[in-house]
Amino acid sequence: MKRHSLSVLAFSAILFFPFLSQAAPTEELRDVYHERPDLQAVFRDTDWRIRDTQTAKHDLTDLEDWAKKWGYGEYPERLRDYSPGSEYLACREVLKNIYNQRTDLQKIFDPSTWNIRPAADTHQLTDLEDWARKWGYGEYPSDLYFYSPDDIAEKDVPAPSDTDETADRTAPETTAGKIDPLSPLDLPGANGRGPTMKAGASFPFSLVTADSLLVADAASGEVLLSKNSLAQWPIASITKLMTAMVVLDSGIPLNRVMTLETQDEVGGARLRMDVGSRLTVQNLLYATLIGSANNTAHALARSTGLSIPEFVAEMNRKAEEIGLTETAFADPTGLELDNVSNAREVAVMLAYAMDNYHEIRRAASTSKQTVMSMDGEIRELEHTNKLLTDPNNGLYVLGGKTGYLIESQWNLALKVRDHRKRPVIAVIFGSDAQNWVFSETERAVTWVWDNYVWP
Repeated sequence: MKRHSLSVLAFSAILFFPFLSQAAPTEELRDVYHERPDLQAVFRDTDWRIRDTQTAKHDLTDLEDWAKKWGYGEYPERLRDYSPGSEYLACREVLKNIYNQRTDLQKIFDPSTWNIRPAADTHQLTDLEDWARKWGYGEYPSDLYFYSPDDIAEKDVPAPSDTDETADRTAPETTAGKIDPLSPLDLPGANGRGPTMKAGASFPFSLVTADSLLVADAASGEVLLSKNSLAQWPIASITKLMTAMVVLDSGIPLNRVMTLETQDEVGGARLRMDVGSRLTVQNLLYATLIGSANNTAHALARSTGLSIPEFVAEMNRKAEEIGLTETAFADPTGLELDNVSNAREVAVMLAYAMDNYHEIRRAASTSKQTVMSMDGEIRELEHTNKLLTDPNNGLYVLGGKTGYLIESQWNLALKVRDHRKRPVIAVIFGSDAQNWVFSETERAVTWVWDNYVWP
């Protein structure tokens, strides 16, 4: 373990003692901040600290803390100065798994923030990582080597875990695949009888960080797996599915040329072309659905000739037409927190879009695409859905859309089938990390295929 001690000490000094880090964010991080209204809502622009109204929602201290924990994963090139290091990320994920398996830790630390619960403050710990440094490393030295206590004083606080060696350290699992008693989804073209769960099947919901989860049989609409799937959630860029439907419903020619304007620069992810660049509506669709660009989504809304408020009204009218009674839209990009839905209705929206719009189906299932402006400027797009771009996961991804805001965490709507051609629709809201939303979705759909019998 000593071979890690210098790197552990150096990184711990930066991560856990922020006054030793940079005095101010780098220029690139400041640029990202000014592009992202969601970050501006969470962090002050005077000292970059988290706003007082946001401290209960986020396990963050300041903008640089966000860059290390989340921003680097979104902008690995622009924010390379904030790379947290592969060792720390690996140990943090192991720590998350340990927490999910131990009921004693779950009683002491909050699952969303990892902060100590008020009723447990007698343990004299601050958060789960504090426990890992003071106690967890001693129990799991090979797994939590990054939390080696070499750099902290002799510990003098009682261990928070139960002293009884026979104490249960396994998180209870749900005894059935479904924990929401739900009727089948009203999917386009759904018919016939759905699959039947195998006797004794039990999905390990405790190992999933997502707040909401749903998997449904695409052929029958039968709900096969669900957790909080009726809970309303900010869907972020999944909103762009509705934006694309309203644009295509308007009947505008896909070869119509639109100019990117200053008003389209609304923040967040964007197609990296300058204001004044001219693109066809079709290329705007690709950038919006494949690259999840907000500036192109805004330009698409303008392409219809409607004002943004008029376009949003059409989005809500379309939602009502489809039967999405718990869904509402506030802007065409997904940046607004008032773009809300639940897992059931997002599953219906994805199925409707994929079944009725060839252009959406094509973009939602395209891993890479080249777009070119009318002036010859070329950009290569890679789909934000990493389950689609990963050639080694063995999944047949039929299409999907991702979404992310700090407040919503990582969201994904996906249509996928296995090698036996059994398509399912999966929706996950609120996964704690970008890679987890994909691994948790893969875990859920694989479990369904392994634990249901199809007619």
